[in-house]
Amino acid sequence: MNLNNCFKAIGVSTAIITLLLWGSFFLTNPYEAQGERSGGSLAIGGLMMLFSILAGWAAWKGKVMWLVIAFVGSIFPVGLYLLGTPGIWRWIGLMNLLYVVSAIGIYRSKGKSA
Repeated sequence: MNLNNCFKAIGVSTAIITLLLWGSFFLTNPYEAQGERSGGSLAIGGLMMLFSILAGWAAWKGKVMWLVIAFVGSIFPVGLYLLGTPGIWRWIGLMNLLYVVSAIGIYRSKGKSA
């Protein structure tokens, strides 16, 4: 496996993990009652899930600019906020940071793959 594919795998796997974390956030969030989800939180979470799908697709295809767009959309402000929270939800923010690591790695390794 060449370096470019390793960074693509990082991007795809972090997108999948982020998507699963957002799904579990909606199903098991201890800070909201099950039937008390507001439309705003569903909309924000749905948008963040779309950004993780975009990041996974972009990493798979090696589309660096789309991966950066997914990073910016997911990290500001929701990902940054989640980085400061305790527990498992912090991992959403950490996975968002790995989008940009993947993008930089794909960009830098594009001309160097064998």
